[in-house]
Amino acid sequence: MFRTVSKSVNRIDGYEKVTGKAVFGADLNFFGQLHAKTLYGNVPHAKIIQIDTRKAEALKGVISVITVKDIPGENIMFGRFPVLVSDEIR
Repeated sequence: MFRTVSKSVNRIDGYEKVTGKAVFGADLNFFGQLHAKTLYGNVPHAKIIQIDTRKAEALKGVISVITVKDIPGENIMFGRFPVLVSDEIR
């Protein structure tokens, strides 16, 4: 019934991981690849009056700035967590 519980299991990728030779998805780079940057609040709790994205949009290389207004439908992940903050930083 339990063939692997309480038994040693050979890790076929163990050597690559401990030597740093393993390649993960985050290690891959492709031509034209975009990178994202998340901006976190600098205070523990605050009400958001407005978000001005003009300075960020004017930076060289910026393709898009996304706020909660850009999310179609419900702004909820896993049934209870907001994807992007809308009215309060918590």
